[in-house]
Amino acid sequence: MAVYNAQATIAEALRSILAQTRRTDEIIIVDDGSTDDTGPILKDFSCRHGARVITLSENRGFTAAINAGLGECRGDWVARLDADDWWDPTHLQTLEVSLATAAENSSLVATRARYWDQVHLQVGVSPGPMDTAELRCFAMNDNPFVHSAVMFRRDAACRAGGYPSSVRWEDYGLWIALMSTDNALIIDATTVNCRKHGRSLSSVSKREALHGRLEMQRRAWRLFRHACPVTGATRLARTWIRLLFVAVRARLPC
Repeated sequence: MAVYNAQATIAEALRSILAQTRRTDEIIIVDDGSTDDTGPILKDFSCRHGARVITLSENRGFTAAINAGLGECRGDWVARLDADDWWDPTHLQTLEVSLATAAENSSLVATRARYWDQVHLQVGVSPGPMDTAELRCFAMNDNPFVHSAVMFRRDAACRAGGYPSSVRWEDYGLWIALMSTDNALIIDATTVNCRKHGRSLSSVSKREALHGRLEMQRRAWRLFRHACPVTGATRLARTWIRLLFVAVRARLPC
């Protein structure tokens, strides 16, 4: 976990780790310079349950924090959980069982996730199930994985250089890198819960988000275009059009 100012949600996330039917081998949490009560909550959790808490002296951003945590992991497989999400009790056990049916040379597996709004109503479910070929095609459109639902091989992630710091969507970038050499799988089990914050985006941030998404789509296209060239080209073109539309709207007078 990489955590920053998460006092409102961190306790529920931590309880979901402790409730797992398949116990964790290690719990590593990076406090990315929190200024609220996150630090004391994590300190108490560490004392009670033996988690390793790495406290950064200042806020360095999510990518730096999550890479710091990855560097401390010792297990063969790493499961991720965001501070505002929570797992069903069977999440880790479901992932572990899925490895028995995963394709050879798999380095990335995931379940599906439920999305919840701010008034605790379920508003959707993440994509899946998908195998490697389907995931590579999907990656030319969007990130197919929910970050809190994944488990990946530590050594494969380290060979890929960890989460890339040069892109906006660091998890999307890592999944593309892993799928460029290894197999991946999203199984048909929904074991993760994610909060959808519903924050509105300005035209500038929409443009930045689309630029970041387009960069990831282009990376996926360069690596996976042989799998579905027509679909991939169509998705790239669609994002270009959306980006141009947002740019034009931003220049229009109010």
